[in-house]
Amino acid sequence: MSSTPLLLLSATTPNRIISSARSTGFDVIIMPPAPGMAAPVASHPDMLLFAGFGSLFVRTAHMADENFARAIHEILLRRPNFKLIETDDTPSDKYPADVCFNCFVLGNSLICRADAVSDAIKSAASEAGTSLESMAQGYAKCSCAVINAPSGDAIISSDLSVIALTERLKIPSLKITPGNISLPGYDSGFIGGASFYSNGVLYFLGDYHRHPDGDAIDAFCRSLGIRAESLSDDILFDAGCLCI
Repeated sequence: MSSTPLLLLSATTPNRIISSARSTGFDVIIMPPAPGMAAPVASHPDMLLFAGFGSLFVRTAHMADENFARAIHEILLRRPNFKLIETDDTPSDKYPADVCFNCFVLGNSLICRADAVSDAIKSAASEAGTSLESMAQGYAKCSCAVINAPSGDAIISSDLSVIALTERLKIPSLKITPGNISLPGYDSGFIGGASFYSNGVLYFLGDYHRHPDGDAIDAFCRSLGIRAESLSDDILFDAGCLCI
């Protein structure tokens, strides 16, 4: 298994960000649009797959698409220890049916909207002894910059239900102003799709200093013993990114 961090980005990601990520040392795979999903997020990794519990979860229906299947094959070549699990979740362009993979593990908890996340993921979490922490926000992964720092887990989000959950779980969090993130086709994107954490750095797809809370993000990262880094000088861009 390669030790190089693997970054999954949408097909809509600006070339400047892709080039910057590669020059920073990331192995980048661009996900193609998958059928049945809403056009603006049809190639967003955080809508198309879930990597966790030693497995890669994808919809069986999407594996019938040659381009999608090829991208999954490329991921598994780089992460051969992952077991591929194809689920019977139906592709959808409607919320909340579209968020079956939009979740993440924080500590020993699976953060998700419990009535919308894939049954296959819930089963894997149960088998792993991971508790289910449900919240109203179905776009759980999209809405959170997830930080798995050596000092502990932390979250950055503009969503009040997310912040309430972090307070209940006693996880450090930073509430930021909504908006100021580009997602063509929608009014705004989410911070989780525009950022990812790797090896002591919270990377942003774009310039986080162009967000109104850029200074607060800097201070929050320093408090965790990590740093923030921009991958371009443009406005933040939501590519539904995943670093696995």
